[in-house]
Amino acid sequence: MEPIKEAVATYTQRAAEKLRAQNSLCKKIRVSIRTGMFNPEEAKYANGALVELPYPTNDVRLMTKAATEAVNRLFRAGFKYSKAEVLLMVFDSLANSQMTYSLSLSLRWQTK
Repeated sequence: MEPIKEAVATYTQRAAEKLRAQNSLCKKIRVSIRTGMFNPEEAKYANGALVELPYPTNDVRLMTKAATEAVNRLFRAGFKYSKAEVLLMVFDSLANSQMTYSLSLSLRWQTK
């Protein structure tokens, strides 16, 4: 299982770098793993999980933890895995998120 988790962690790190370069955040991550498709003698398995993060983020630590926990749920022993995928979903801009957060703080202060 460790090679798959390492691959998913690496893919998540690269995706988080691209997200930060675009000043973006994501709210969901889809992780999938599968066996090879072309060897008829190998058992087949494919599965994926959609993970909702607690808030929109580009924090590689939070994203990697969520993605590798998904691998723990998906992994089944006895299969020869050949592919792992990480897909970021539900995007928001960093500027939008900061503005929304500032607005909610302002509203909270006004009501007290």
